[in-house]
Amino acid sequence: MRNFWFAGDRTDTFAAMSLLLASLLAVVQADSVSLSPSWATIGRNPALRRSKETVEIGTIAGTRPGGIRYWMRRTYTERGTTSVGWTTTADCPGSRELIGTMEQITAGPDVPGQGRESPWLILDGVGYSLDAPGRIGDGGTRFRITSNVRTPLAAWIDRLLAALQPCWKPEAPGNTRFVPPLDEAGRR
Repeated sequence: MRNFWFAGDRTDTFAAMSLLLASLLAVVQADSVSLSPSWATIGRNPALRRSKETVEIGTIAGTRPGGIRYWMRRTYTERGTTSVGWTTTADCPGSRELIGTMEQITAGPDVPGQGRESPWLILDGVGYSLDAPGRIGDGGTRFRITSNVRTPLAAWIDRLLAALQPCWKPEAPGNTRFVPPLDEAGRR
């Protein structure tokens, strides 16, 4: 019995259908962006302003080392109003390099009585936080650093947020599914 779509045998039909499917996938992939889950979250919370700013950072799927692109989603809440903004390293010049400098942030424990105690007490500062993958020796880990003003973490977060400020857009990059922002407890 002859095939209704093609005059050839099943091999010809399979080859034609494969070519059609590959063409359709190429069109769909050209217009869509696949976002990986976020792998880092930074926060800045000024004590007296009663606001909260969180930026999640993730990798755009399909990019390769050396050409990796990142996506960022900013959630800002002040006086009960929340806004969400998006950008990518492709849309925000210099942000990829600045994200890379995250690896230069250092922190270490302070042991009471060992001489490294903080020389100041800040009651009304800004809470800064970084939750990201890390490394201890040859092993991988996940860590969270929190600090107040006048620290390497605070300086890095302030630089990153200033660089990203003109880049935020209300819509997610490309043709993506919306990934809901984190709630107060860090859940979706």
